[in-house]
Amino acid sequence: MGARLGGAHLLAGAIGLLAIGALAPPSLRQFVAEDGPGCIFRAVTGIVCPFCGMTHGLIALGHGDLAAAHADNPLVIPILVLHLWVGVTVLLGHPLAVGRRRTVGARALLAMVAIMWVTNIAAHHLI
Repeated sequence: MGARLGGAHLLAGAIGLLAIGALAPPSLRQFVAEDGPGCIFRAVTGIVCPFCGMTHGLIALGHGDLAAAHADNPLVIPILVLHLWVGVTVLLGHPLAVGRRRTVGARALLAMVAIMWVTNIAAHHLI
């Protein structure tokens, strides 16, 4: 039951941010984007992680602004799809097929995360 609750949380978070982007007035969208959940990794280390910009990106995506979503974080759509897939899979009680055997999709996603990490660090003049 705990895993299903985790899946529900994953879905609620992603769908909630998309709904805020789609339905909320601009002042609420800005409040959530600026004062909402922050990056714990960045707060602790000061280094931008590959997922920084996801909150802004999901809100922009929900608002229908694909260009802004991509500018906030180019991984927003692949990560959203993966997030929704994992959430639904876990919520339905199916085990995640994660193990030693990696699929092409998993390798591509890992490569994108690595590229984003280097890009974000370079963009913030940390290297």
